Parts: sequence; structure tokens; C-alpha cells
Amino acid sequence: MSLKVIHLVFITASFSLSFGFSWWALDDYFNHGAGLLYLSMGILSALAGIALAFYLPQFLKKMKGAGL
Repeated sequence: MSLKVIHLVFITASFSLSFGFSWWALDDYFNHGAGLLYLSMGILSALAGIALAFYLPQFLKKMKGAGL
């Protein structure tokens, strides 16, 4: 398995986990009365997922030219 494939797997897993965690934290905040910590964790995790969504195409474009 090449380094490119491993990197793609980790980016995809991180993207999925960050949005899943964001959903869980925001659900607890809005539906179960959790504290502001849950709101801030949910927002920061969603922002991390968005950043990963923008990073993935840039990585693929970079690797296309690298011949890996």
C-alpha cells in the first residue's frame, strides 16, 4: 500500500470522524442541555471537517503531478 493511499485513508477517516463528533456534540448541546463546551467542540470539529474537505482536493492535485 502506497503512502498516497494511506494518506487518503487517514484524510477520509479524519473527515468522517470530525463531522460525526461535531454532530454528536451539537446534538447534546441542543437536545440534552449540555454546556457551552459541547457547543464549542461541535463548532471547532465542524470547522476541522471543512478544512479537511478543502485539503483533500489540493492533496490529490499535488499527488497527480508527483507521479505517485
